[in-house]
Amino acid sequence: MGSGARRCGRIRNCSSPESPTNPLTEVCDIAALAEVAHAGGALLAVDNCFCSPALQQPVKLGADLVIHSGTKYLDGQGRVVAGAVCGPPELIDAEFVPVMPVPA
Repeated sequence: MGSGARRCGRIRNCSSPESPTNPLTEVCDIAALAEVAHAGGALLAVDNCFCSPALQQPVKLGADLVIHSGTKYLDGQGRVVAGAVCGPPELIDAEFVPVMPVPA
């Protein structure tokens, strides 16, 4: 699966495959990975950075969270770093908002 348990915010059981993979562009069976993760009580967070949301929508295939790279699409030159973690508002609010720094 190429993943492991990671601590994302307060989330302790989270599988995070990259699909498609970089540089080989192999596509994971996201629905099957979601089934395995959920059966084990884990979330599935798909790294969708190599593919745009227009081409692959992991949430529709069972992923709980999706990680997108804005860097590739906004700049492509390495001058801008941007990204997004997308998921249901209740999951984002409960797990990520409490650990996000508040601007001074």
